[in-house]
Amino acid sequence: MHRAEIDEANNRLILRWTDSQNVAEIGQFRAEVEALLPKLRRGFDCISDITNMRPASRHVADHIEQLQALLHGAGMRRVVRIVGKSGLGHMASTQMDRLAAQAGYETIHVDTEAAALIALTRK
Repeated sequence: MHRAEIDEANNRLILRWTDSQNVAEIGQFRAEVEALLPKLRRGFDCISDITNMRPASRHVADHIEQLQALLHGAGMRRVVRIVGKSGLGHMASTQMDRLAAQAGYETIHVDTEAAALIALTRK
């Protein structure tokens, strides 16, 4: 199951995507994210870990795009996407980047969570 958490001290949303995806899961994930958004200030950053995510069907991708647009509209500043060193995350990143562009933002790609944290410390 996908997981969402926040780092209030650093005004960050952390999304951890899994390999199984269906519309019901994305809907539940969106509800979880929406419940966390009031705890973040505009200009928040997002770490999106898709290391274990596989590309989604077009129907599921539509719902992912809606979630991405919601985040962008809620004041998300930057997204650092953890894609891993190889495997599923790299395949899914192409699709996620296309959806992100349609939602109105770009992402920074890194291989690890440590690299994501470093990327977020840069201006």
